Parts: sequence; C-alpha cells; structure tokens
Amino acid sequence: IYEMRAAMEGLAAKLFAERASKADIDRLDAVVKAIARCYRLGDGDGQRNAVENFYEVLLAGAGNAILMKFVAAQRARLAWL
Repeated sequence: IYEMRAAMEGLAAKLFAERASKADIDRLDAVVKAIARCYRLGDGDGQRNAVENFYEVLLAGAGNAILMKFVAAQRARLAWL
C-alpha cells in the first residue's frame, strides 16, 4: 500500500506543479502553514484536519479525477488500518 501511495502522491505533486493555478498554489501554501502551526501548538486534531485539506488541495490542483479517487481510496484504507 505504501509503495503505491508514494507513487500516486508523487504523481499528484508532479501534476500539481504542472497544472495548478495561482489560487491553487496559494491554497496549498496556506494549508502547509496551517499544518506547521498546528504542529507547533500540539493541536493533533487540527493537524489531522489540515493534512486532509492538504490532500484535497493537492489532488484538486493536479487536475486528474481518477488519481483523486484512487488516492482518496488508499488514504481511507490506511485510516481504517
């Protein structure tokens, strides 16, 4: 699972870099800052929510609906485990 996740998330990052709009980049920057802020504050719930937002923004900016569904399914599977 982790090998596939690494490959798919790497592809998502590549596609995001190629396709993301300025607004997508700004949203990703904001969510990365939110993750760091929650980490510094020891806010585990906030950090988990921010990480979820990170993947939503990354995958939306990648512009590939099939990749988005695949990564979401893998993340859900890992959360269950």
